Amino acid sequence: MKSNDKVWRVLSAVALLLIALALSACSMGGGAEATVDDAGSDIPVITVTLGDDGLGVPAETPSGVVAIDPSAAPDAFIARLNDGVTTEQLTEALASAQEDPTAALALLSLLGGASNTTDGHLIVDLKPGTHAVVILGEAGAQVATFTAGEASGATAPTPDVVVDLVDFNFAIPTEISAGPKVWQINNKGQQWHEMAIVKLSEGATVDDVLAMLASGEETDGPPPFEDAAFWAPNSPGETGYVTWDLPAGEYTVLCFLPDLTGDFSPHAAHGMVAQLTVTE
Repeated sequence: MKSNDKVWRVLSAVALLLIALALSACSMGGGAEATVDDAGSDIPVITVTLGDDGLGVPAETPSGVVAIDPSAAPDAFIARLNDGVTTEQLTEALASAQEDPTAALALLSLLGGASNTTDGHLIVDLKPGTHAVVILGEAGAQVATFTAGEASGATAPTPDVVVDLVDFNFAIPTEISAGPKVWQINNKGQQWHEMAIVKLSEGATVDDVLAMLASGEETDGPPPFEDAAFWAPNSPGETGYVTWDLPAGEYTVLCFLPDLTGDFSPHAAHGMVAQLTVTE
């Protein structure tokens, strides 16, 4: 399990109160088969850096449609701070996550993220205001804030695949063709959601995946699935774009995040599961 997977799972695992999740092969980086321009828009790119001076991002960026390039810091996630929230407040909330799992979530809106992209970019529509790039690690949280100011004027890419995340289901096509596809992912629910696209191991079922989650422990062997692509949590009302190139095959789509207003069980246990066929 790569470190980026652990980062995205920190929020899930903490909120689930000891439910551990084991996804494999997650990385926000990707190949170079497609570019932002290929998606149909001249979109400005915001580069996240990580060096001896810590986590970095330009102090001011355009608002509107932008592409985030986290390839130098693949463990980073992007969020918008709620009005009036300071960097210090967010850092303190992240530091106390074990004692108060929902403290940080109440301060921000998650903007999503993606693994196995063809260009390494996450495309979002930044609202004017303060945003944060965050890395969670064993030594604590690293936070770099930036201000989204004047609008970029760029237009969002035209999607090939549109997915709506709702409570608790995926409005997703049952079949798409292979090849690079621009995905538009909308959280139209009242809770945060993520989307894991996996290939179940031979003989494995969704019930096996849920049993692994319920146990709160990683399996002795490999998990009962192989990760194909992953959309990290985004908050209600948020939309993002990513380019994926899924090989032909049969896939299962799940949301592992906890029901924060209910029984804290994974959304997949409430039926947030779909099947996807990718044809040649």
